[in-house]
Amino acid sequence: MASRSPRELTWQNSILLTGDLSSEIAKLRQQPGRNIGVHGSATLVQYLLREKLLDELRLALFPVAAGTDAGQRLFELFAQPVRLTLADVKPTSTGVLLLTYRPLPPS
Repeated sequence: MASRSPRELTWQNSILLTGDLSSEIAKLRQQPGRNIGVHGSATLVQYLLREKLLDELRLALFPVAAGTDAGQRLFELFAQPVRLTLADVKPTSTGVLLLTYRPLPPS
């Protein structure tokens, strides 16, 4: 878990990330194990995209139109564009699209 404030960790095998997030994530990536997932934090995903720390971005696109006050935008303005390539698309029976993107190297 990445947090700006102290938290009690309740999930099994959780690690609290504080301080320099880039170096903490670099350490995590060096450890054996499975994928590192981010759920529910657009701010953290934006940071990971900017710092080129994401190998894959999985999005669920729901067929709902929302107004301007519908919450935080995942793709805020970046100083440099983050180029992505579509790696996979899976439609569900309810119309939700499961999209997988991978970052492209800088051009």
